[in-house]
Amino acid sequence: MENPVALGDDEGDRVRGGLYLPQPTYFFVTPKRPELAKRLTIGLSALVDSGALGEIFTKYHGDNLRRTRLAGRRIIKLKT
Repeated sequence: MENPVALGDDEGDRVRGGLYLPQPTYFFVTPKRPELAKRLTIGLSALVDSGALGEIFTKYHGDNLRRTRLAGRRIIKLKT
């Protein structure tokens, strides 16, 4: 199935690259629950350090990422 959001010019050429702008993700915790904030920090750090976060992400988004064929595209990384 063809990607319905693929961009192209009038000649039918597809975009062969993209822009990457890293964006942080935040979790806000009430100041009344500092132990929850600490536990979230410890737990998420452990997921990242062990590689489990990447595995979970790939489990749910891997098929979509493979369809993008990023390895064959020129990606421009923008600095923040």
